[in-house]
Amino acid sequence: MKTSSFFKTSATVFVLSLSTLSSFAQKISEVFSKPETPITWVGIDFSETKYVGDPGTVAPAEMKGLFSKINTLTINEPDKYDITTAFKRSTTVTSKIEVTEAVNEKIEPAQIITPNLSEQNHLSESKIQSMVRRYNFPAGSSGVALAFIMENLSKPTEQETFWVTFIDMKTKSVLLTDKVTAKAAGFGFRNHWAGGVYAGLKEIKSSYYGKWKKQTAR
Repeated sequence: MKTSSFFKTSATVFVLSLSTLSSFAQKISEVFSKPETPITWVGIDFSETKYVGDPGTVAPAEMKGLFSKINTLTINEPDKYDITTAFKRSTTVTSKIEVTEAVNEKIEPAQIITPNLSEQNHLSESKIQSMVRRYNFPAGSSGVALAFIMENLSKPTEQETFWVTFIDMKTKSVLLTDKVTAKAAGFGFRNHWAGGVYAGLKEIKSSYYGKWKKQTAR
């Protein structure tokens, strides 16, 4: 009887797991197959960002505030940082960047800068999932959220890398995450590294989006 009960329980868990996976797959496939599927932009997560190289005239303590200003640019300049067009939505993407602002507020400035290039590629899919678990979505949130999780700002290469991450807000599960690397450009710390976000959005629109659409096609 115990053995039979065990197999029945295991079978139930297995079926539930398949059901959950199917639900996640359907949700992300609809993002790319149906432009009317809403997504919520929750901003840029700088909580684990590594700045590689000499920051010049910017002190580590100042970077925290500058990261917030870059995040805010995506809201204040929607025509330039056009999330809606880059992700081919038929309706305007809504924004709730307070989600990432909350985790960015906990950044320890002393841990941002590193002289070692070897430290710049330090995130993984499993780490991204653990970072997403820290997000506090507004009560009752459901549907798909979109975050850019910034991995590095590399002064030697003048490039930045961020993980484009789609999230099921109800379960805090990562539906899809992938790296984008783009060239930074512009004067001043904020505009320079925000320039990489702008360049990344252009690359998403021209190439990455099509790749993800193929990957998630059902």
